[in-house]
Amino acid sequence: MNQAMILQKLRLLGTALVSDAKGGADVMDHEIRSRSNDNHLVAGIAETVHILQKSLDPVRSIFDKCAKKENKNIILVIDSAGLMGAVWGEIFTRFAKKSNIIAVIIDGGVRDLVEIRKLDFPVWARYVTPRVITGEWATTFAPGLELGTHDSIPVLCGGVLVRPGDFIVADLDGVVIVRPEEVNKVLEKAENIRLMEDKMF
Repeated sequence: MNQAMILQKLRLLGTALVSDAKGGADVMDHEIRSRSNDNHLVAGIAETVHILQKSLDPVRSIFDKCAKKENKNIILVIDSAGLMGAVWGEIFTRFAKKSNIIAVIIDGGVRDLVEIRKLDFPVWARYVTPRVITGEWATTFAPGLELGTHDSIPVLCGGVLVRPGDFIVADLDGVVIVRPEEVNKVLEKAENIRLMEDKMF
């Protein structure tokens, strides 16, 4: 089964059926919620960023990388390592829309929701805050932490390990990760569950 077909099936099934097929495994914390539009339902391929210091450089660096990829269905997953403040807003949304990124999932904060909703860009995040992670838009660094970018590595988001290349389905109910090595089995089981449910009515 090719990638396009897998993503189409994930979108048709949604998070609830996929979660049932996985026995509830790899479902992100309920606090990682849709923040942009309740009707958003996306399926895509994970790209990851890990923020280890009070800098937005790791997020900035990923846009060029994603823009060069052949994959046009990238879902960016950001682990802000518990640092308080927004790591995403209107400006990054505008960059993302030009970089093959179809959605972002953040274990951390987002801001500029009014503008993001106007741009119709799907965002799942732990919380909303007007305060940027650096305290101000200018980049600052926390002392004693290694500087540099940390992307395309396994990260924790909503209590779930996310690897670059993992499949993601996200909707109003939440976010579920599906590993490439299990995706065919999960899709088959989810479709069987849906058939059983359909026979109930």
